[in-house]
Amino acid sequence: MKLPTLAIAMLAIALPAQADIWLCVGDNGRQSIQDKPCGKGLRTKSHVADGPVRRSSPAPRSTAAGSTQPAKTPIEIGLQRNKTVICNLLNSEKADALSQISGSSAPPPGENPQDNLAKIEKQRSRVGCDAG
Repeated sequence: MKLPTLAIAMLAIALPAQADIWLCVGDNGRQSIQDKPCGKGLRTKSHVADGPVRRSSPAPRSTAAGSTQPAKTPIEIGLQRNKTVICNLLNSEKADALSQISGSSAPPPGENPQDNLAKIEKQRSRVGCDAG
């Protein structure tokens, strides 16, 4: 098999992958992030489902030089999907922390919602999540 054919075959296999993420909480309040549903003894705090791959149509061609945008590669599409899933999870965590800070829900035992919010914002910044 030629190298370009092998590369295309490998990308075709990788595209259908899903990246659902579950945030699980144990009886002791300990949280874990996993790529499968929460098991026995854990409750699901958050679940971010990754939708199917959205293939964008090619950018329209223009007669002006330099005004066309190249189509995204499968790797770029996958990275954007991962970023979206992670940002959705962090946004859910941010909403929980803000709810705890406002007093409308109780924080987990031994956790400080203000500290959690600062950590969440730091992660959102690292990932490059939109403001909000």
